[in-house]
Amino acid sequence: MPACGHAVSGSLPLTLDLSAWYAGCGAFFVLVVLALAVWGFWAARSGGPLVGAEALDG
Repeated sequence: MPACGHAVSGSLPLTLDLSAWYAGCGAFFVLVVLALAVWGFWAARSGGPLVGAEALDG
């Protein structure tokens, strides 16, 4: 997976200049990667609570 991500990210135009015509493609790629990371984190927790009851008790 990391090799595939590196190959794809190398071919996409990423920029911080949001006025560039290709900024939308880069922003979409970043959002997809973030969405996959959030989904992976949620799946790894098996839908459980983010903070356990022991941490909330004090």
